[in-house]
Amino acid sequence: MRTTSIQDIAKIRCANRILLNEAETLAAYCVFEPDEKTGGYQKTVWLADMATYAVKQLTQQGNDGWFIWDDNETLLLNGFRGKEKEKNSTVYYRMPVNGGEPKQAFTIPLNVTEMKKLSAGRYIVRALEKPEEEENVHVFEEAPFWTDGSGFTAGNRSHLYVYEESGGILTRITDGNCDVGYFTVQNGQAAFIACTWQNVQPETNGLYLYDDAAGIVHTVRKEGEVHIAQVTFCGKDLVYTASDLKKWGTGQLHDFWIWYAENEENVLFAKNDQEIAIGDTPYSDTIRMGGTMFRAAGRIVYFTGMRGFTTGVWSLDPYGNIRRMLEVPQGVISCFDAGDSAFVFIAAEPGRTQAVYTVDETDTVYCIDDLNKEYLEETVVSPPEYVPFESEDGSTVDGWVIYPADYEEGKQYPGILEIHGGPRGAYGTVYYHEMQSMAAAGYFVFYCNPHGSEGYGERFADLRGKYGEIDYRDLMTFTDHVLEQYPMIDPKRICASGGSYGGFMCNWIEGHTDRFAAIAAQRSVSNWVSDMGTSQIGLSFDMNEMGTDPWKDAGEYWRASPLRYADQASTPLLLLHSTGDYNCFIDQAAQMFSAMKYHGVPARMVVFDGESHALSRSGSVPLRIRRLDEIISWFDRWTKNMEEE
Repeated sequence: MRTTSIQDIAKIRCANRILLNEAETLAAYCVFEPDEKTGGYQKTVWLADMATYAVKQLTQQGNDGWFIWDDNETLLLNGFRGKEKEKNSTVYYRMPVNGGEPKQAFTIPLNVTEMKKLSAGRYIVRALEKPEEEENVHVFEEAPFWTDGSGFTAGNRSHLYVYEESGGILTRITDGNCDVGYFTVQNGQAAFIACTWQNVQPETNGLYLYDDAAGIVHTVRKEGEVHIAQVTFCGKDLVYTASDLKKWGTGQLHDFWIWYAENEENVLFAKNDQEIAIGDTPYSDTIRMGGTMFRAAGRIVYFTGMRGFTTGVWSLDPYGNIRRMLEVPQGVISCFDAGDSAFVFIAAEPGRTQAVYTVDETDTVYCIDDLNKEYLEETVVSPPEYVPFESEDGSTVDGWVIYPADYEEGKQYPGILEIHGGPRGAYGTVYYHEMQSMAAAGYFVFYCNPHGSEGYGERFADLRGKYGEIDYRDLMTFTDHVLEQYPMIDPKRICASGGSYGGFMCNWIEGHTDRFAAIAAQRSVSNWVSDMGTSQIGLSFDMNEMGTDPWKDAGEYWRASPLRYADQASTPLLLLHSTGDYNCFIDQAAQMFSAMKYHGVPARMVVFDGESHALSRSGSVPLRIRRLDEIISWFDRWTKNMEEE
């Protein structure tokens, strides 16, 4: 068998958006295949027969990343098939799934970002509207004024329209500064979540119901009370998840509410007592998110939820009882669709990439399409070993160690501490190409879910005003624990790598210990004071995480900033950043790099033009390869090639 190579990221396919037709006889889903030549991804629609589990590819041209069922045998696609598309318009095609080519159905003169079917010939669409601007001039009157990967977005709003195919009639149903997020439909009605901007994007939002027959919008829950994340029709009622943000801030988990249509009353239906992170999944660079994560079938509400390092499908019954309905042990279910007689989902098992599954009436799970079966069969995958440890507060912290692919007893190897982002994220046991590439390069890879991680309860995840404290000590305790349990790891040749919050922690480690041979900080934060004013999420995330604002306590912002401790740094530091990253703006890497040069610390900064915060997961394929090559080469330089220096 062959070992993993950095270039293998161009071979691994992933999938999302699986949907059953109304008859529940067919399931369609999108497959994403990296294209190293173009740097992008070939996006195609595939079809599974629910009676035979036979699978076939429906579309070929490579830009079909979206679809809905128009009827039981027809899909609506919006992957453009002409030579030149008119600006600010969206073209839709009908494709019979039993044979035949897609044919143009209609064009909507809007920049549509989502569509759902209201009734025969009538559709509700969410469209992005941008204010008119002078060429080369951008005017801001609100914050945030840019969005990760999208550039300047000040004044942009997403509105809902009803489109009537007969006559091509468009009717807008939201107005003003209303900005629509998620929406869902049932029997000629649409429930949608929206907020109204006033200088700053609000943390709370509202829930609304549109009735197509009456042509009116009804307020279900007014803005300013809670943050609403998901909503689904449950009969005539609406079930939604909401948080008042009071006890745990923006990190507070959402409870289940119900709006009874009969008396138009909102009632707290079920507390999220099990500390389930609804819709969350452990991190992986080979999982493509997107698709249904919250919906009802009959009077049962199904939703994906992460608890610990496993994401399963949970159910909420009419009596408010929550139970785990389905899981892939220690794996990740990223999306699903549920009907009365069929249930399909996309998941990744431990050590494996995404695949398409169904479960029958006897609860037997079948794999319909193992997307990377041949690749996984011919490639060495080093399985993670579970290595938990006890934190200073007595809680058990999950951790893992991956052996080098060429491990031989009696030899010593360098190691890499991987630190996840978030911090409300988590690592698990599913296939992670980055870690497998490091193992193939001859490194032990070790990683854990320290305090701040999601899936272990709100108290465990809460780091407000505590950045660089218990989270840092967890990571150092874990490192000590791993070195003790695995004496074949050379303590003089361990490295640290992480992105986003993990990048922040790498910068923090830089100024707080010299135990590492080299560090790679990616899409990182180094100075919370400046990040608050430049980051897309500075006025929300930064304010919440610091537990104050810089006018009340600038000292806390500076205390938690790795830049403050740059004069204590000595470890060779690699900084990777992207020019289109507005979650952690590029000034954060630039400040840390300049500080390293000023203090004489070996440093290298690599900048990727146009890429976003998501480079490592969904960015340009060649640049994803280059990024990983930079990290491993940097570590090789300081752990394997020292005699050549």
